[in-house]
Amino acid sequence: MPASKSKVRPKTRRPQMAHKAVLMPQALKLRTEGYGYAMIGEKLGIPTTTAYEYVKEALNELAQQRTESAEELRAVEAARLDLYQRKLIPKINRGHIEAIKTALKVAERRAKLFGIDGAQKIEVSLLDMLNTLQQED
Repeated sequence: MPASKSKVRPKTRRPQMAHKAVLMPQALKLRTEGYGYAMIGEKLGIPTTTAYEYVKEALNELAQQRTESAEELRAVEAARLDLYQRKLIPKINRGHIEAIKTALKVAERRAKLFGIDGAQKIEVSLLDMLNTLQQED
């Protein structure tokens, strides 16, 4: 019968993750204060490449939070526009002109909010610009 082998525990990453959670915001703060990655690494006791990765990850998290916030605001605004639209329907059905105009404004706002109306391409030739300038003189 072979000798029993002692179980080797795999290295845990939890202490590293906790360490990272503490150092990442500090690395970002130092970077925003103008420190280079080498100096950030030196101040925090981590390699320069790790300092770079921490700053990069912190910036990505901030960008993600901003994106989520914008999406939440967009959802709130869309719900508000839906409410306005529902409130206008009875008057629209009775042919109330002002309600129809208001509903169109709500629809325009929704189109802007979600980028439904694409950018319009405007072509201006050099000759057109010169003619316009000559007319202004």
